[in-house]
Amino acid sequence: MSVGSSEARLLLERVKELDCLYGISRVFEQDGARLDDTLQAVVELLPPAWQHVDVAEARIELNERYYVTSAFCETRWMQTCPVTILGEVAGWVTVAYVDERPECDEGPFLAEERSLLNAVSQRLGSYVEREQARQQLMLHQANLRSLAAQLAASEQRERRRVAELLHDRVGQTLALLSIKLAQARGVTDDPALKGMLSETKELVGGLITEIRSLTFELCPPILYELGLHQAVEWLGEELQRGCGLEVWVAQEGDPGLLSENLRTTLYQAVRELLTNVVKHAEARSVSVTLSGRADQVIVAVEDDGKGMVAPLFASSLVAHHGFGLFNLRERLTFIGGSMRVDSHEGGGTTVTLVAPRDA
Repeated sequence: MSVGSSEARLLLERVKELDCLYGISRVFEQDGARLDDTLQAVVELLPPAWQHVDVAEARIELNERYYVTSAFCETRWMQTCPVTILGEVAGWVTVAYVDERPECDEGPFLAEERSLLNAVSQRLGSYVEREQARQQLMLHQANLRSLAAQLAASEQRERRRVAELLHDRVGQTLALLSIKLAQARGVTDDPALKGMLSETKELVGGLITEIRSLTFELCPPILYELGLHQAVEWLGEELQRGCGLEVWVAQEGDPGLLSENLRTTLYQAVRELLTNVVKHAEARSVSVTLSGRADQVIVAVEDDGKGMVAPLFASSLVAHHGFGLFNLRERLTFIGGSMRVDSHEGGGTTVTLVAPRDA
């Protein structure tokens, strides 16, 4: 063999090795791929990178699972390298020749093939470490969303319980007390006592009004009796009356009959967003638009305030806008929905909530 042909052969081997590493990198970059599919794709890339590709087969053993090429079998001509994950050997990468080939640097294998196998093993270990960390993070996020949903459900149950307690016991007792005060005022001739009874009745009447308002704020009956649109309209009227914020509520299409859970979640979301507008936006007006689609309910809350830089990560969401928005996003994600924030400084903010009808 001439020097030129020998150099060409060695160059071809290096190209095969580079193709293998590039192919593995491409496999590792695929989003959403199952680990089993990824490892099988990697093992298929190994034999073509070895010198005697016609008799080369490969196997990856990882955590007692095996990924092999079609004709792999253990032979006397094997090259093996451990896969290390978090400092411990978790498996092996093996390339085998199923038939004898001439001796080279390491049995029938080249020294460069040993380097390639070591590189593949190292990359494989790093990839699996990252995937395990990602899976663990996704599990923590799922648990967080579940806890947020459970917290929201527990909070709503408690709100309804307290609202019923205020209405059925405290409110009715105060109403009865008001009647008794009126009766007492009617049977006395003492002007001073009449005045005291009138003042007391007025105080009780004011307290009844406060109790009724608090009951609506905790758990508005209108939400369960008339629906989300009417409840949001009432909320807007209350904010307009109490804070001077102009609130417009519109409905596009027919959202249809929503489950109690979805109505409650979206109502609390709108209330949280409107509260944030009052606290932070410095807005003159805000609009709430409810839209119904075949399989989705969409709520858009748009204000004309000072705007903000929309947060991209959970940590910045909490840091800049409190736990309320973060908790809201997690609750929506848990039921298969989403929240999008569109804003820039000086141009107002639009928050769009999307939730599936069957949430």
